[in-house]
Amino acid sequence: MASAFANREMYLVLANYGRSPRQVATADAYVPVDEPASAPAKEWPLPKRSLRILRRSTS
Repeated sequence: MASAFANREMYLVLANYGRSPRQVATADAYVPVDEPASAPAKEWPLPKRSLRILRRSTS
């Protein structure tokens, strides 16, 4: 499941409600909101029953 939210910045929420891990690729680079100093990425591993909130990278 993916949801996008936009205001002054673009956010993406990725959720895996399943019982198996998944890998999600995004067209743009994003940074996790809970790890703002991490490097921007386009590949997102999602463990089973997990949720990631991402902010689109400005760089």
